[in-house]
Amino acid sequence: IAGSNEGAVWAPFFNDLGYTAAVLTYTVPPTSDSGPLTQARDAMSYLRENAEELRVTTKQIGVMGFSAGGHLASTVATHTTGAERPAFQILFYPVITMDASYTHAGSRQNLLGSNTAPSLIKKYSNEKQVTEKTPMAYLCWAEDDATVSPRNSKEYVAALEKNNVPVHTISFPSGGHGYGYNPSFMYHDEIMTDLKAWMLSIDSTLTNIKAPVDATSGNNSYYNLSGQPVSSPKKGIYIQKGRKVLVK
Repeated sequence: IAGSNEGAVWAPFFNDLGYTAAVLTYTVPPTSDSGPLTQARDAMSYLRENAEELRVTTKQIGVMGFSAGGHLASTVATHTTGAERPAFQILFYPVITMDASYTHAGSRQNLLGSNTAPSLIKKYSNEKQVTEKTPMAYLCWAEDDATVSPRNSKEYVAALEKNNVPVHTISFPSGGHGYGYNPSFMYHDEIMTDLKAWMLSIDSTLTNIKAPVDATSGNNSYYNLSGQPVSSPKKGIYIQKGRKVLVK
């Protein structure tokens, strides 16, 4: 578990953009290769079933994952259909494949144990599971990552592009593995700026908000997504005159 830089520490970033953030702590096999995916699907179901209480819009739930968690997030993105399928996926230096030539050996061992059945390897090699219905994606990695080969990200990006799935990437010449939200990471500010811009860019797709409005213009009343009045709205999504607006 890398909760200190890959868990709830991200919540304020998404909250400021008008998103609810939920963190899943899941278990890994060897009891069952399907265990992590089952728990992730259960978590998504929990969010949908308690959407009103949690202030969640069910058609706008995305997934995010780091390293081995990136494999689980991309598994959710590629192994679910219909209402279960997430609206978007955000992957940081993810494990994508079970191909022994470039997977992360520890992640493969945790997921499959000693079972090297070709069918299971293909099933959880998510670059082979992408279709035109796979949700849009954001991927971030460092070229010198010696823990999880960047080839994982690149093969996934290639599969997404081949299937005409919108994908945004940001990569760095150095940085290694596991930097997550670490403010001391040399490219932290670039990541935050880039991810924020991407999140705002998909708002129109997720919410049908066509253009941002200036919070300083006029004396209009703003409300947050919980219905509370906001006198000085920050950047993000608010309600103005009964409609969602994106404040810049």
